[in-house]
Amino acid sequence: MLFMTEKDAADDVLSEPDTADEDAALVRSAAAGNTHAFEQLTRKYERLVFRSAFYAVGHEEDAADLTQEILLRVWHGLPSFRGNARFLTWLTRIIRNTCADHLRKKRRTVQTESLSAMPDEEEIPIPEPADPAPESDPHAVYEKQETAGRVRDALQAMPEEYRILILMRDVEGMTYETIAGALGCEIGTVKSRLHRARALLRSHLASCEGAD
Repeated sequence: MLFMTEKDAADDVLSEPDTADEDAALVRSAAAGNTHAFEQLTRKYERLVFRSAFYAVGHEEDAADLTQEILLRVWHGLPSFRGNARFLTWLTRIIRNTCADHLRKKRRTVQTESLSAMPDEEEIPIPEPADPAPESDPHAVYEKQETAGRVRDALQAMPEEYRILILMRDVEGMTYETIAGALGCEIGTVKSRLHRARALLRSHLASCEGAD
């Protein structure tokens, strides 16, 4: 489910630990060479990194490769991370810069190749974390892929700060408290920004449907 209802929000149990403090402790330990601490950070944010990369570049294999590159950059950059910003803010910056570098290289590659030699880009559905029973109806599969493609395109068109909120809340299901702790802001700020992000996403989706 992409958009959570007000009831879903009201049912949140805000009992998770302070994410920012937990991240800071793991970062300090990982920066000192503790690979177990880095593995904990990786487990916590790997899916978010992958989805962020996927919605930025629009290709699943590229997103998987970029996820590994981003995590490697994080590992190498931890000793110089001073903690002036929240870890997730720093991580988001690395995601954005790495994906931007990838897209610039890809554009340069396209400019040097013959367009007639370029294969048609295959439509890739949004990867879901749990979907054990694939659709058997070809029409349903087509409809699902069409919807996934529209959502992906709409998210790609959004500013990074809004896209990351949609991913954290509506895709990963993080609580408002966790998001606020990771981003270093109040829960009310998260809710108001998320409201604007959802409105912008709906607007982009409406524009995509109107263009069909």
